[in-house]
Amino acid sequence: MSNKSICFVFSPAHANKLVHQEKIKTIDELRAHPKRDQLLNKSQQLGLKYLEEIEQKIPRDEMKQMEVDSN
Repeated sequence: MSNKSICFVFSPAHANKLVHQEKIKTIDELRAHPKRDQLLNKSQQLGLKYLEEIEQKIPRDEMKQMEVDSN
């Protein structure tokens, strides 16, 4: 996770601001930054908190079961 660009969670403009003004280049650096809560809105904070879960793929069998259950 530490090598991922912060562009994944934020708009390019916001990521550019974080990189150039705050010198934050990785998700781990953002998580450790003392002003993190002031730099992020509530949606971005949630995205950062649940990033690993969001990135996980849902297994095909599980998706097929959801499809069957919804019909």
